[in-house]
Amino acid sequence: MLLWLFIPYLLLTFLFSAKEARYILPLLPAIALITSGGIWQLSKLWRAVGGLVIGLIALTWFVVTGFGWINLPSKTEKTLRLDHTYGLQTITPKQPGYGFTFPTKNHYNLTDVSNFIKDDLDHSEAGQKISIAVIPNSIYLTSQQVQWYALLVGLGRSDDRTIDYSLSSQIRFENWQQLLPKSDYIVAKSGDQGPAVWGQNLKEISDIESAAADGQVGTMFDEYTLVYETLVIGIEKEARSVRIWRRRNK
Repeated sequence: MLLWLFIPYLLLTFLFSAKEARYILPLLPAIALITSGGIWQLSKLWRAVGGLVIGLIALTWFVVTGFGWINLPSKTEKTLRLDHTYGLQTITPKQPGYGFTFPTKNHYNLTDVSNFIKDDLDHSEAGQKISIAVIPNSIYLTSQQVQWYALLVGLGRSDDRTIDYSLSSQIRFENWQQLLPKSDYIVAKSGDQGPAVWGQNLKEISDIESAAADGQVGTMFDEYTLVYETLVIGIEKEARSVRIWRRRNK
């Protein structure tokens, strides 16, 4: 039982660089069995009390995280930063953060990226299918984040265009030289592209994209025009460039 509890914990703590609460779910059955065994050693009265307390805690947590409800004054929530906790976060137009853990909670100015693409598409024909590839498509910058902000500004929601982000995932492990040129827009970020396990091709694509941004010719980016570049604050310790490339025949 203890091996079941500690071996996954040690592996998840020291083997993986990314740590999220969902990764410890395999530990919960072991914790539940150990806890129930301890409660069973108590007298009948304390077993009943312990079961009732655990049940109330579980029910309260389910209501709080499942329905975003907590019976605390708003000032107390802000002091405890509960308004930035999963299930309790408040999304506003001025602070439409995607995710509420570091680093994704700091990606507010990605709205500028989605706004540019939306304004750029306003000059094109409606009813088209638009393919957007996001590099690296890892925790540092993902197609889900770009899509989140795109929907907030109305891209792909208020018109009849179909916005497809699927190439963002496909280029990470497949033949990106053939897949990436199918995209109408490429959104790329400088700096760290995340661990290699998240995408074998990401560093190679990033190096070529950076060289193209510096003026190098003879790459697949010759078919694209660099149309927008901005600094994104909060993704890493240093500000990083996010660039938008548009296919020339678009």
